[in-house]
Amino acid sequence: MFNSIIPTLSSCIGSIQLNLFDFGVEKPKFENVLKERFQNPETPRNVNQQLMLLDDKHFEYINPICPYCQSNKVIKQEYRKRMMIIDELELLKVYLRRYKCKSCDKKFTTSLDSVIKPHHRYANIFMDKLKSFMETGYRSLRKAAADFQTFFGVAPSHTSIRNWQTNKLGNRIKNIDADYSGYYTYDEQWIKLNSLRHFRLTLYDYILNIPVAEEISPDKKYDTIKKFIETSTMDKDFYSLTTDGLPGYKSITDELGVIHQQCIFHLLKMIKTEIYKSLRSDNVHDEYKMDLRFYFNEIKHIFDSNVEGIVIQRFERLLGKFNQIPKVLQKIIKKNIIPNFQRLTQYTKNPNIPRTTSCNENYYRQTLPDELKRKFKTPNGINNHLQKQMQNWTRKHRKNTNTQ
Repeated sequence: MFNSIIPTLSSCIGSIQLNLFDFGVEKPKFENVLKERFQNPETPRNVNQQLMLLDDKHFEYINPICPYCQSNKVIKQEYRKRMMIIDELELLKVYLRRYKCKSCDKKFTTSLDSVIKPHHRYANIFMDKLKSFMETGYRSLRKAAADFQTFFGVAPSHTSIRNWQTNKLGNRIKNIDADYSGYYTYDEQWIKLNSLRHFRLTLYDYILNIPVAEEISPDKKYDTIKKFIETSTMDKDFYSLTTDGLPGYKSITDELGVIHQQCIFHLLKMIKTEIYKSLRSDNVHDEYKMDLRFYFNEIKHIFDSNVEGIVIQRFERLLGKFNQIPKVLQKIIKKNIIPNFQRLTQYTKNPNIPRTTSCNENYYRQTLPDELKRKFKTPNGINNHLQKQMQNWTRKHRKNTNTQ
């Protein structure tokens, strides 16, 4: 006699997915989980693959169809035993009906792939739990295994956990498909992979406040950066790009035909580095140090305004006192500010253009802080971590502002 019959009238066995709340504090009941998933009205319908749960956890299709030739001339054969772990290290034994197709003479078995992957002992629910663990912060494989033991009473090996979380991502990851604003910032973060220096290239949407794409590269050469930006913005709006002051970005933005804004923060940081030794030296006169501080603040004051006319007026006033400015600052003004003044003030012409790459810096601090930079060995390993962080960041911080 049938203990219960669970036809998938509105769903297909291949589309069933377990959720985290299927397994709470109480021990989960496998039959209830399956019944709820099989009757989910949001999943695609496939009446030819209805499933029955018989006595003692025996499964078979109501209307079996050969997956190889799509024939319905199928004969039933014996059951195949399958062992799986759902909770508390307890092996659950189920039996899956086998079939033989009379048309193509091939055999197949009732599938529970959405509940547990082939050749796996642990149900897919644990892979979902692992994703939640990784979204809250970096964990080593053995630390993740210890978390499973502590919170769920199961003890997968660190090798199993590595297999669960490792996707073949290569060197590049991209974010969700979205209507990106076209106002981007670009920056790099250095990392070490297997003791070798690499760079994390990041293109960030300033308006949506989410990353567009990232790439792990062994270098940050001109062609590498240009190809990354070009590929990441393919089929997307692209109006402006904010970068630091490295000369190569000028040519990249000019070739791509977009507005280039140089980062004000990086400019001021470079000036601080240039005058730091003089300010800390005991051999420099106090009056000279006061001049350095005063005129450095004058340069900062130029870019404090978002109004183009005010910025120009302040800069012209500073140039009127050029001979009084300390030599080190004169050199910076001649080399870095005057030739790039248009690129430093694009934000005053369009409020959507960010004047710094601070959004990238904040994203880096949250997703890969300094203490984690050296803990990865392969680009695929770090990209698996960064992909989870990207998804988590996007879910929490994405803005829905529409910009034209």
